Amino acid sequence: MGLVVRLCYSSEHLNKNLLYGATFADNLLLILNLMRTHLLLCLLFLSGCSAINSSSDLPRLGESTWNLTAIEQRPVNFNGRAFIKFDEKESKISGKALCNSYFSEYEMSGKKISFSSVGSTKMYCEGMMDEENKIITNLQKTKRYDVKSDFLYFYAGEKLVLTFKR
Repeated sequence: MGLVVRLCYSSEHLNKNLLYGATFADNLLLILNLMRTHLLLCLLFLSGCSAINSSSDLPRLGESTWNLTAIEQRPVNFNGRAFIKFDEKESKISGKALCNSYFSEYEMSGKKISFSSVGSTKMYCEGMMDEENKIITNLQKTKRYDVKSDFLYFYAGEKLVLTFKR
């Protein structure tokens, strides 16, 4: 207790707030109340810092169907026929690339993401296969993602390869 009182009395801020002429017990209560206030402020500050680094701040990808809106920054409108869904519990994706369905497992760490070999059904659809192959190829190249507002961006290195909208 003596250490606490000496520590507090060394603070200029606390010295100004001491009740001169008050009993030792009153001054001790004042000091303890001020220390409690400072401790609570420190705890609030530290809890805020830990929340910043929390993985719960990372966007939840599995709560939505993400519709493809661009391939290599070229806008596309496939009317919901090209999309991706995330199963976060199983670390799997599934989706449609215009004609065929695709699926894969994925690994995610921070903003890094990678897909294991992407499998798909093998139907032929006239006039769609070039775009479909670009979608699958770009999924396999993806190494990083970003979410801004309602958009999901996949990158291969620094190149934006696929853009989806929630």
